[in-house]
Amino acid sequence: MPARFQVRSVLTDPDSTKVDYWQVVDTHLNDDVIASYHDCEAAEREAEKLNRDSEAD
Repeated sequence: MPARFQVRSVLTDPDSTKVDYWQVVDTHLNDDVIASYHDCEAAEREAEKLNRDSEAD
């Protein structure tokens, strides 16, 4: 089963290869955006924390 909270990259310019920011999304709520980050590692840490917290419930 895939993780509930996942990170996705967002490009605001479709012709660009540079990621503008990353979003943590809740896949159980139609990919609702939980948070946005300019740092990929921060987004991944937040998603991991949310997944650990949701598994503990």
